This record gives sequence, C-alpha cells and structure tokens, in this order.
Amino acid sequence: MSRNLTTIGGPITYLSWKDYEKNDLVVKGTFVGTTPNQFNEHKPHYLVTPEGQEGRVCLNTTGHLAWAMDQVAVGDYVEVYYMGQEKLEKGKFAGKLCHQFQVKHEASGNGSLAEAAKNVEPTQEVSLDGLD
Repeated sequence: MSRNLTTIGGPITYLSWKDYEKNDLVVKGTFVGTTPNQFNEHKPHYLVTPEGQEGRVCLNTTGHLAWAMDQVAVGDYVEVYYMGQEKLEKGKFAGKLCHQFQVKHEASGNGSLAEAAKNVEPTQEVSLDGLD
C-alpha cells in the first residue's frame, strides 16, 4: 500500500537580513508556528515550510515582521518580502534603522495569532499553603 507521507520537522535554515535587498522574496510556503528567541522570550521567531521543500526557514523577528505576522495563522500560506531598512522618526528608537517587510498570506481558516491571543484566559494563582 502506498502512502503520501509528509516530513515533519527537518532541518531549520536560519536567515540573516543582511543577505537580502529591497523587494527580495525571502520565503513562500506554509507558516508552521514560532520558535523561542534566545535573546527575548516575548518575541519569538517565525517558522515557514518553504513551498516544495522539506525543512523549515526561521525568520528572525523584528518589530515590523511581528506586527505583520500577528495577522497570520498556523497553516496559512505566506509570501514574505524584505523591503529594506527605514529610519524610525518617532518613539524610543527614533533615528535607528529598522527592517521592513511585506507579508502576503492566504488564510487557512485557522484564525490569526492575534485572534487566538484574545481567547486566552488569564491564569489564576494557586495557593500552596498547607502542602507538606
């Protein structure tokens, strides 16, 4: 009996934004989730399985990429374009260059990360008093 198997996992390719120029297509494929950021646990990196390839591409997070990816759900088809760097004019990072992206996606119907976060209930504190 023949089976149509899909590889789960596989190697992860880590990208460096310095290797891209304005308007470059970085990756197109299926958004499969996030992976921890060793420098900031509150800003995960994004994993995409490239179309027609095994393994995953890790998109190092930036503020602009995080903002765009909030609209994408696990399972969505994405195309991520690097749009160069732009100098910030306001805020605490005014005058600094930041990486810019364009993210196009086709919804899979799973709902975005931002929508999922709205449905998370706050955790309750549990008392450990009286435990030996």
